[in-house]
Amino acid sequence: MTFDGYIRVSKVNGRSGASYRSPSDQRAIIGELARREGIQLGEIVEEQDVSGSKKVALRELGRLVQKVRDGESGGIIVWNVKRFSRKHIDGMRAAFDIVEAGGRILAEDFNHTGMGALSILSFQLEGAQEEWESRKRIFERSRDGALDRGAYCGLAPYGYRRNNDGTLTVVPEEAEKIRAAYACVGSWLDRAEILGGITRGRARNILTSKVYRGVVGVRSDGTEAFVPSVAIVTRTAWDAVQPRSGRQGTGTPRAGRAEPALLSTGLLRCGCCGRALVYSGTLKGEKVYGYYSCKNGGGACTEPGRARSDRVEAATLKLAETIFLAQPVHIGSDTDVARLAELQHEAEVARERFTAWDAASDPLDPGYADRRKELRATVVEAEAQVDEEVERHRVPVSDDEVRALLARSTVQEKQQLVRLTVGETVIHRDGRWVPGTDAARSLVEAAA
Repeated sequence: MTFDGYIRVSKVNGRSGASYRSPSDQRAIIGELARREGIQLGEIVEEQDVSGSKKVALRELGRLVQKVRDGESGGIIVWNVKRFSRKHIDGMRAAFDIVEAGGRILAEDFNHTGMGALSILSFQLEGAQEEWESRKRIFERSRDGALDRGAYCGLAPYGYRRNNDGTLTVVPEEAEKIRAAYACVGSWLDRAEILGGITRGRARNILTSKVYRGVVGVRSDGTEAFVPSVAIVTRTAWDAVQPRSGRQGTGTPRAGRAEPALLSTGLLRCGCCGRALVYSGTLKGEKVYGYYSCKNGGGACTEPGRARSDRVEAATLKLAETIFLAQPVHIGSDTDVARLAELQHEAEVARERFTAWDAASDPLDPGYADRRKELRATVVEAEAQVDEEVERHRVPVSDDEVRALLARSTVQEKQQLVRLTVGETVIHRDGRWVPGTDAARSLVEAAA
């Protein structure tokens, strides 16, 4: 089975050309690892300006993990463990999904399978998170210090020039245009014309920046760094132009959502180019008309996928519910919580004792195999007691109770249900949609 490669760059910072080697170097290492292990490469996914602290499910990496779970891939190859994740718990959850599906993670600094592999990976991911948190603290201290000096962290926004010490100086000619745009009572297109014929989106991005009311940044404790000499407009003028709740602007109404769109985390993909579909909505009167559509207009997408949000969300949830209800559901409503917590603690202690002993022991020592077998049996027994305690109190749940529970679920919980039952659905321009899991596809084909 082929393996997929995953390339990630945290910050591009304007780098390009021959000097920007990170993606190409990662690609070369992935290719070498595959060649060395005799593995055939499938697709190689590249993500730039994406932090390793971002949840796996919200990155393209989540799609590759799902491919392993669906039996479409044998595993994932990365340059090193830090490219996979910089969050210990989230990275381990993804790793468990891969291993439980019979897959494998391969990296330059991780080439382990079998007993102890996940323990080693856990140690490395924990180190990756500690390194990330340390860098984050250093960055925050440096940024807070710069903000206290009145410096602006980043390129000079429109209307300013950046001084050698990082502070901003107002450019009078551009500041006049900024003031005129804030004073305009027309649409975003009118404001865009005032700012020099730019796009409405660009105008919105400019005029929603807090720097124009004197805020050069936000400190790590959440307080705003205010520099009076930087302010071009008053707080009242700035507030008057900000997009209102449920809209993206004060011109042509564009509807937002009070919560994330159900299928906006890569659960819908374009049937032409494979990109994730993006949610957008239009407010007409009191009704919101939402759509998921492919935004790869400047790419190679000639027939971009598109679907009405209400229809595809309702159909997807109905499909997920049907698949979920096909299996009996139980809960532990009468569980002795204190007893279960005690057993779980004992199992965790047994696992930690086994891991620590195994890491410090020499396999060549006399009695190593027997002692290892004994400690491993202790772990298995402790985990079995946890399972027995849970199973002893499991009671069946009716379909109506399950439906009521699903109705009360959060968007994130519904997204997880869809990912597990329906998978990533491919939307074609002609209206066809193909779910990602075999169970979902079978139901759609039977209904057709």
